[in-house]
Amino acid sequence: MQDEWHLDEYQKSFDAELARKYIEQDKSEDEILEFLPDLYEDALKKVSDSLFLELEERAPAMLREHRTLRRGFVRRNCARWQRGFDLLERLIVISQETGSAINTALRPSAVDSRDAVFEAIIPNHARAVQISREILTLMMAGFPDGALGRWRTLHEIAVISLFISEHGQPVAERYVLQDQVTAWRRAKNYMEHHERANLQPVEKDVLDRLEANSEEIISRYGDNMKSDYGWASPVLNKEKPLFADLEKATKLDHWRPRYKWATQNTHGSYRSLGSTLATCESERPVLAVGESNSGMTDPAHMTAISLNAATLPVIMLEPNLDRLAVARISDRLSDEIGEAFFRLDRETRKRAREKR
Repeated sequence: MQDEWHLDEYQKSFDAELARKYIEQDKSEDEILEFLPDLYEDALKKVSDSLFLELEERAPAMLREHRTLRRGFVRRNCARWQRGFDLLERLIVISQETGSAINTALRPSAVDSRDAVFEAIIPNHARAVQISREILTLMMAGFPDGALGRWRTLHEIAVISLFISEHGQPVAERYVLQDQVTAWRRAKNYMEHHERANLQPVEKDVLDRLEANSEEIISRYGDNMKSDYGWASPVLNKEKPLFADLEKATKLDHWRPRYKWATQNTHGSYRSLGSTLATCESERPVLAVGESNSGMTDPAHMTAISLNAATLPVIMLEPNLDRLAVARISDRLSDEIGEAFFRLDRETRKRAREKR
């Protein structure tokens, strides 16, 4: 391990030099304060240049060292959770192949009939598979809290797809078309800030088209399309529905405590020492700044359950014996995933305690 970078050395030198000049030149405090800003700015430029060169010189060795440490960690982490990681990846592959096969089989007729349910659910499922892979990658790399944060989005997709599957074409059509209302809202926000953000403006003809599309959809479906979940308003009989309303309608509101838990990892709310999955096995309060091999069980099992929930609406587009069998197998595999991670957690903790 190479020497760590020691901060504050230049500040100490600056303070010593300032004190020397103050004493030697017999300057008053007012005189010191008068020339201090220029002196500090000059010192800051010199220190910045010096530190930049120092970091440039240290960078290759520093990166080699940390990447070597990271590779070693990943090997050990995967060794601890191998059975669980393998099962979860197997479920993800099954879900992906199921969605791909159904998409291939149904897309021609769905396009011809302008099937809005198909158009809503199939892309959502693709996102669910991708997010599940992101979660698995984060866990294998040692970031269980990041995995839990990504699960939050997977849960949202599962709830929305189940809601659309249950309520059919009118709701699906509104869901798909609301993307154009959102596009106009985002374009306006972009234009409000593009100059300060040093971004190019959107061309006027593009803005005009986005605005026209948005206004046409709102005119056709009502002002509730302006809210995030307004596409679900007719079913929920609520002008501005919330995601919690969708959870309740799909009977998944018992996941709300876990959803709120996961939300802590997507927002900037305060987290006390030791309150993260990464530090759940620590014997004393610590701040997690990197990888950890703790806390994989909850995000893994939650991912399996929610991925299955997002896959079921795809299967129900046109269920048959094979597809329903896949759904049953996936549920069985989800239970195995939860049991495997729980068992590995308990056994490896026991071994670690015995070793200590």
